[in-house]
Amino acid sequence: MKIWPPTHGAKPPKTNVIDDYRFGHTSMDPLPTVLLRHQTISGSHYDWLMVDPRDPEGPLWTGRTGISSRGWASARRWEVEEIAPHRRLYLTYEGPISSGRGSVDRIDQGQILPQLWTGHRIVLDLSMTCCRGLVQLVRIGPKRWRAHLWPGSQVV
Repeated sequence: MKIWPPTHGAKPPKTNVIDDYRFGHTSMDPLPTVLLRHQTISGSHYDWLMVDPRDPEGPLWTGRTGISSRGWASARRWEVEEIAPHRRLYLTYEGPISSGRGSVDRIDQGQILPQLWTGHRIVLDLSMTCCRGLVQLVRIGPKRWRAHLWPGSQVV
């Protein structure tokens, strides 16, 4: 008999919602994440890529933001635009991007431990080189998320 949840008092996941993942305290291994500075002809931005726990071997969940992970603790809240999933090679790649789309440099890297991953809310224990703490992303539009770094989190 399989017992859910792994912690007391939590409600079981909705079985009819494929993208609803609640992890709590599990034996799941941390998943890789990276922050890339994407330099283009028109300027630069940051692409935050992370392994999607719904498909750990598949493409990376990717969001574009205007501030680096060094600024997340002071900002506490920032917006992230979800963009097309990226190939896993971007976890380690640095250099030019094909078709004249600029270049990327790895600014930060680390791991996430998902606590909740739904279509409207993502909660992660984040451990990157420059920033650590609990991050919550809440959907505020079709491709827009608001990220919130909880108090007590830190820039390293």
